[in-house]
Amino acid sequence: MNYCRILYFRYQDGVTLLELMTVIAIVAILATIAVPNFQVQLKNNRVASLNNELVALLTFARSEAVRRSVPVTVQLNIESATDWNLMVLNPETGDEARQTSNNRIEMTTDSTEQLLVFNSRGYLALEAGSPDDWNPTGVHLCFKHVSAANERQQRVMHILPTGQINVETKTWAVCPP
Repeated sequence: MNYCRILYFRYQDGVTLLELMTVIAIVAILATIAVPNFQVQLKNNRVASLNNELVALLTFARSEAVRRSVPVTVQLNIESATDWNLMVLNPETGDEARQTSNNRIEMTTDSTEQLLVFNSRGYLALEAGSPDDWNPTGVHLCFKHVSAANERQQRVMHILPTGQINVETKTWAVCPP
């Protein structure tokens, strides 16, 4: 008896319909699990990216104030929760030096100040007219994704009177109304 004939299997040039449907079903199940998680991750990344951008903008303004020994102003324009921008003004000309905004991220603040002034020592000043006086309370900015589902899609930024910036992502970091 020839063992080669017994072990010989017919060669196939493709896949059967049953195999194809099984693979499609597995891919569909994995996609229904992965897509919502991917969307949440995208929102988290957008908020984290904006957080880094705002910290860089405010740090730039503070370091320019210390480096040049002149007050540097950051203008905060909040028209609505999703229509806002922050810009650093050039201390010599008053023109815009740097700016950031994002219409997918809501921004609120507890401050009535539209101008944040860093004095020549890097402290947060009370107002543009008195750069040597420092702000004893600081400023709090809150930003979250338009359709935030969890606390990772929200940040509360504290600009301390000393000019330092702290960011909270904890669940107790509640945005002001």
